[in-house]
Parts: sequence; C-alpha cells; structure tokens
Amino acid sequence: MLKEIFALFALKNFQADFPYFCKNQKLEDKKNNASDSFRKYGKYSSVVFQMLFIIGIAFWGGHQLDLYFETGSNVLVLIIGLSGLCLSLYTTLKRLEILNKEEQDDAKQK
Repeated sequence: MLKEIFALFALKNFQADFPYFCKNQKLEDKKNNASDSFRKYGKYSSVVFQMLFIIGIAFWGGHQLDLYFETGSNVLVLIIGLSGLCLSLYTTLKRLEILNKEEQDDAKQK
C-alpha cells in the first residue's frame, strides 16, 4: 500500500516536472492501442494452445500406457485422456480468470 502511494506521488511530481514528455507518452499510448489488440489476441490464443497441448499429451500418454501394459482395449486412453481434458478445462478457466482480472486492472488504471 505504501509503495503504491509513493509511486503515485512520484508519478505526479514527474508529470509536473516534465509535461512535454508526458504529452508525448500519451501520443505513444494511442499508437500502442493497435499493438494492445495483438497482445490480447496473443494471450488468448496461447490459452487455446495450452489447452490443446494438455489434452494431446494426456491422450498420447494414455495410448502409450495402453501399449506398454498391453491391455487390449483403450481403457487407459479414455481414463487418462478424460483426466487431461478436465485438467485442461480447469487450467483454462483459471488462466482466463487471471487475464480478465488483468484487463479490469488495466481499465481502472486508464
């Protein structure tokens, strides 16, 4: 809490001392809006690839274990694959919750 107050105080003093820099910074922020949309796209697409990776590794691992133990059926593929699916859904929801919170914090700061 004390660090945040100090940071706000330091920022206000900096803006008072260097108003030209702050005006240029605002112009650069407008230019960065286009890159912000790409940044958001990158964050959400990484969540999708993470989900696909977890599901793929789980089903591949289940298949390899079925081959190793020679079960004759795809029981381990189903059990481990569905466990991986549940795990990927859990991690995706947690990651989306974090991303949503970050966006709300950014909106409050602007």
